[in-house]
Amino acid sequence: MNRALTLTIAASALWALAAVWVYDCKIKRVCGPGNETATIAPLAEPPVARPAARRPDAPAAAVAATPLVSGVVLRVSFDARSAALLPPADAEAGLETLRQGIAQGQKVRVLGHSDGRGARTRIVIVSQQRAEALRDWLLVQGIPASAIATVESREDREPIASNNDDEGRRKNRRAEALLTAKE
Repeated sequence: MNRALTLTIAASALWALAAVWVYDCKIKRVCGPGNETATIAPLAEPPVARPAARRPDAPAAAVAATPLVSGVVLRVSFDARSAALLPPADAEAGLETLRQGIAQGQKVRVLGHSDGRGARTRIVIVSQQRAEALRDWLLVQGIPASAIATVESREDREPIASNNDDEGRRKNRRAEALLTAKE
């Protein structure tokens, strides 16, 4: 009976610690050392421009003058095991593209990614925290919350480089802001 009581107390204590961690890290977002830095990597490729769908009553010239963009507009890189984001210095072009897309009725998707190293639970958590960090930064930069359609953890499922070397893993530790196709 004494052993069962000890196990129950230990399980209760672990549950309480987990609950505190979820509250601090997921809700208040005040966990972790917070001393790591993140950088904004300029996109290697320009965003893909797509012509807008023509409304039957719209003149053809007006449609051609307002191309829509879909795809990755802003990419943020992170240090290993970090979701700390410092204000980037070179993201103004991406922000302007986001603002133009939002003005045309497009929505923003924010995706967090990991390099696939470490425990599966940690990969899920850190990629979600990266997406949330980019979302929060976008809100501070004046992107309206109503324009952000989703904030998703993509974990390590969509690498853009090989995870077999440090350089590839560095590229895969990222969060991205994408403009979705206009509905």
